[in-house]
Amino acid sequence: MLTDQFLAIAERTPPTRYQALERLIECWATPIEFVCLPRLLAGRSLQAFADHLAGGALYRSIVDSAEIRNFERNDLGQDVTLYVSNDTRRPSAGRHLLVGFAASGGRLTLPIAGFLQSICALETDVLLLRDPHRNHFRYGCHGFGGDFLSLAKSVAQIGVDYEQVIALGTSMGGLPAIRYSLMARSGVAISIGGRRWNDVARVAAGCGQVPAFDPICACLDHENPALLYIHAAEHLLDKAEAHAHSRLTGGRVLPVASVATHHVLGELWKAHSLSEFLQQILPVR
Repeated sequence: MLTDQFLAIAERTPPTRYQALERLIECWATPIEFVCLPRLLAGRSLQAFADHLAGGALYRSIVDSAEIRNFERNDLGQDVTLYVSNDTRRPSAGRHLLVGFAASGGRLTLPIAGFLQSICALETDVLLLRDPHRNHFRYGCHGFGGDFLSLAKSVAQIGVDYEQVIALGTSMGGLPAIRYSLMARSGVAISIGGRRWNDVARVAAGCGQVPAFDPICACLDHENPALLYIHAAEHLLDKAEAHAHSRLTGGRVLPVASVATHHVLGELWKAHSLSEFLQQILPVR
């Protein structure tokens, strides 16, 4: 979505829908784009919406930070966005690509601007994938193929220009991140609050047959030290899921003691500790 497109939508949106519209912005806007929006909205005589954004937690967290991270947004498809770091201090070599498999809401359980602000490594770009079908990316993304294999091939084509590719998924996107890493042999993959697929329920609900969720199965080689399953320490379901997936694929389980909810990254961001956490789990310095 372009900024002008969003402003045009905002002009047609009643104040009662501002919260839903804000959620839409949080799925695509870079930190710089987000902090510029209140001024642009005010220029369109949308002062109430401008005040709504400027008074929110995301806006305050960005403007109160030591610096606003500079990312260029490239929409590669309706549900695929590449955020390229434009920091002048960025090294010319050793670039890394973080492939984010979003949760069912189209985010990594927090606004993408907040996530980008929290990445400390200047050489890291972020490829954000969203699944409008909410079906573990088994039907790909618009513009990136109609199945998971096509999606994986498209991501791999982008990844060849990087020294390292890291797959990270939250909630519904957790296991797709693991699946991508196993298929592409990209190495590091992180599932945060990853949830298993429930095909029986989907078929019972009349959704029809669904593709098999290979290659996550009991036949796998269990020596996968680069796989990491993260869960909130006090969330019993996520804890059970993480340990079950680790037994199936290999890899480590990491509980987060300071979080009790399913939305680990979002809660860490609210607590102003996400940057430190990402430094600990991402193999990028």
